[in-house]
Amino acid sequence: MFLHQHIFCMHYKISVLAVCILGAAFSLSGENRKETAQGEIEANRRKFDYFFLESLKAKKSGKLDTAFELLQHCYWIDSLNPQVLYEMSLYYRLFNNNSDVVATLQKAIELEPSNFWYQRLLASQCESMRQFETAIETYENMIRTFPDKPELNYDLASLYAQNGNTEKAIDALNQLENIIGINETISIQK
Repeated sequence: MFLHQHIFCMHYKISVLAVCILGAAFSLSGENRKETAQGEIEANRRKFDYFFLESLKAKKSGKLDTAFELLQHCYWIDSLNPQVLYEMSLYYRLFNNNSDVVATLQKAIELEPSNFWYQRLLASQCESMRQFETAIETYENMIRTFPDKPELNYDLASLYAQNGNTEKAIDALNQLENIIGINETISIQK
């Protein structure tokens, strides 16, 4: 019986030791996976930075096709980067791909709604495409988001006037005068 208890005790100790070793191995394995994932994230970030900078260099040297291809690599690495989307929209605009200009700008604005330039380009693009409702919506949103930019009221008034909505154009000019004060040029335009 003593021998039986001794063997049982040894089996118990070996089992406990095996569980501890396996637990440590799984723990190290989890840490290795975290380190590997972190390493991959850093490697992707370096690749992204490389391709983005090379794209800007190619753009500066006039190699627009190469610049756009490099930018597409950035997009494949990080499709939710608003700067990449904005840059891509500039190329789409250059290539007269209007629907992609609007789509990429809208996505960039969704990701970074406080960026004035993304919204400004969207409004301008929609205006040039004669999508006046979208352009007006964008300007109205910008006026709420960027109240320190009174020129937006002037642009909105011009857009209303182009569409024959003189009442709203005058309202936008009145709002502009409320911000900057009464102005002879604005009064004449009304």
